[in-house]
Amino acid sequence: MEEGGQQEIQLSEFYLQQASKLHFTHPNVANMVEDIAQYYIDHAKREDTIADLRKKGVLTHCDHIVPPPVSAYENSVLCDCSSSEQISIL
Repeated sequence: MEEGGQQEIQLSEFYLQQASKLHFTHPNVANMVEDIAQYYIDHAKREDTIADLRKKGVLTHCDHIVPPPVSAYENSVLCDCSSSEQISIL
């Protein structure tokens, strides 16, 4: 598996192609599929950031990075390994 968000970019491109095919016949479904594509675009950006931080040696304590928080009130995430170090990736 590659580091960074290349896999997610490929998925987002697939979903955007599918959405474009549905726009005239099923616009609401096309909008939902575009939302899925946007999720993968955002995820790719996050994966690229994590890969860059690993290359720079900033993230060396483990390989377990949890996704960013859902709540707007949280601004950092805890690694899910035994370390209690907080990592801000937003």
